[in-house]
Order: sequence, then C-alpha cells, then structure tokens
Amino acid sequence: MLIKALLIAAVAYLGWLPTPWFGGVPIGWYTLGRPLIAGTIVGAILGDIQTGMIVGATINAFYIGAITPGGAMAADMNMAGYVGTALAILAKVKPEVAVAMAVPIGLVGTFGWQAFSTLSVFWVHRADKHAEDLNFRGLTWDLMGGPQILNFLLRFVPVFLVVYFGAPIAEQMASLIPDWLTHILTVIGSMLPAVGFAVLIKMMYRRNVVMLAYFAIGFVLVAVGKMPMVAVAMLGLALAGLHWFFRSSAFAREVS
Repeated sequence: MLIKALLIAAVAYLGWLPTPWFGGVPIGWYTLGRPLIAGTIVGAILGDIQTGMIVGATINAFYIGAITPGGAMAADMNMAGYVGTALAILAKVKPEVAVAMAVPIGLVGTFGWQAFSTLSVFWVHRADKHAEDLNFRGLTWDLMGGPQILNFLLRFVPVFLVVYFGAPIAEQMASLIPDWLTHILTVIGSMLPAVGFAVLIKMMYRRNVVMLAYFAIGFVLVAVGKMPMVAVAMLGLALAGLHWFFRSSAFAREVS
C-alpha cells in the first residue's frame, strides 16, 4: 500500500494546476487533473480499472461544467478525483456514495490552492527584485524552484497521507455506516451529477443557443433513442464539423 499511495500522490501532483512538469495546464491539469482520468489511473494502481473508471466518470459528471476563471478554484477536482476514487475503491462503496465523499474532499482541496496562491506572493516579490538585478539564477529559482517545493508539499504530501493512512479508516467507516445513511448518500450522490450538467447547460445557454440545441439532440438520442454514447459522440463530431464549415463559409462570404 505504501508504493501504491506514493504512485497515486505522484500522479495527483503532476496533474495539479500549478505543476509544470507534465505539460503544465494544457496537458497536466486538463488531462491528469480530470476525475475520469484520475479514476482510471487510480483503478490501474489499485488493481481495479473498471471500478476506477466508473467512480471517476461519476465524479467527473459533477465537475463537467467546472471552470477556473482567473485562477479562482471553486472546487479542487484533482483532489476529488484521486483521493475520492482511491478511498471509494478501498472502502468498496457505490459510485454514488463515492461522489458524496469526493465533493467535500474537493472543497477541502481548494484550501491547498488558496494557500499556494497566497504564499507564492513571497516568490513573486523576490522574482521582481532578481529581474531588476539581472540575476537569472535567482529568477529561475523564484519561478521554478521555491514555488514547486511549496507545490509539492501542498499536493503530494496531503494526498499520500490521506490515501495511505485513510484507507483502513475509510474501510472501517464504510462497514459502520448504517443502511439508511448509505441510502441517503446514494440519493445525494445521484443528484450531484445533475448539478454539474445544469451548470454546463447554463454556460451553453449564455454563450450560444445553438449549443443548447445540440445538447438537446444528444439528450434525446441517448434518453429516448437509447443510442450508444460512442455513436452519439461520432455524430457530435460530424455536427461540429458541419457547424464549423458553414460558419467559416459564411464568414468568408462576408469578408469577400
């Protein structure tokens, strides 16, 4: 379990927002930081990929409309994905219960981000001084050295401690939870993904009503037509291509 906890903490660190080593924000945060990817990786490490993917996808549904505008993080989906999935697999709980566990974990994770953003102000002022003095070695340390040590302490260490020491505790707690409380957590967990999709629909409606129409088409195909998700995704790609083509063609005619 020691090695597994170290691996989970390492990948969680690589997929956190301020970590630059795995492609930074475009690759690390938007790939490894997603709960679906986190669940798959955690499942592979713990030897249960299928459960990891199911739990990760269920957690991801709640955060599907989550964004970090200007670095403001309402909930830490990285922490929710890695820690929530790990504890859910180790405690052998239902995916819906895992979501109810992961959401407060994600809220707690935001304190780590706020601590990093606040404490990093120290390195910013040092970087300004070293830039004025043309001290490139000091400037490099201020930008990549000190902040990443702080980043490692605020992400790797908490994830490792919670997964390693929290696994037996989570398993014991799961065995002590009465059936009625498990039912409540299951109901709450089933409702949380709807909140995530509601946020996504609200964003789509504000930006472009056409996007909401595409969402309605996909919903009808899945809910009423029982169409497989892969087929709906392929149809969505085709519609996106047509949408882009006609918009670009209309734009070209306007310019000409």
